[in-house]
Amino acid sequence: MLDQFNRANLKREDEVQISCKEIYNDALNRNINLQDQYEDWIEQKKQMADPNESFVNINNVISYQWILDCQAKSDILMIDSREK
Repeated sequence: MLDQFNRANLKREDEVQISCKEIYNDALNRNINLQDQYEDWIEQKKQMADPNESFVNINNVISYQWILDCQAKSDILMIDSREK
């Protein structure tokens, strides 16, 4: 549902779009375990890429990056750089 909200917002004229700052979820950004979310997201990407793998739809905040604040996005980039 959040993805639908974001797509609808993006279709609006720029001057009436809701600012990203209004959409950020402070409680989510403070309390989410980004390492776990990152690992789930990577696993889901692998499943989607392998036709022999059964796909499990994992709802993951990384898939909805517009809900994350700058600090959370920065943390995800740091996690990604450590994992590679």
